[in-house]
Amino acid sequence: MTSISAKDTTVSSRVSSKMAQNAKINLEKYGLSLSEYIRMAVYKAANDEVSYVNFLDTAEALQAKKEAETNAITKVGSLEDLDKWMDNL
Repeated sequence: MTSISAKDTTVSSRVSSKMAQNAKINLEKYGLSLSEYIRMAVYKAANDEVSYVNFLDTAEALQAKKEAETNAITKVGSLEDLDKWMDNL
């Protein structure tokens, strides 16, 4: 088991503002902040206590797969273009 030590590293992830807001609302029901939830998830991963969750069989993932297979995709040029495009999702 990983020992508890000083919090000296920041972990970040980019998500849409809508997703973050929905997560905050849902986590509040359990008395958790988004930071606390992420901290708990990282703790479990560090202690090899992670159960595999297949996110690739969700309706959103299956729709994305269908779009990719049928070439119904948006092509983005540079990494800067991708960053701008993602900010507008």
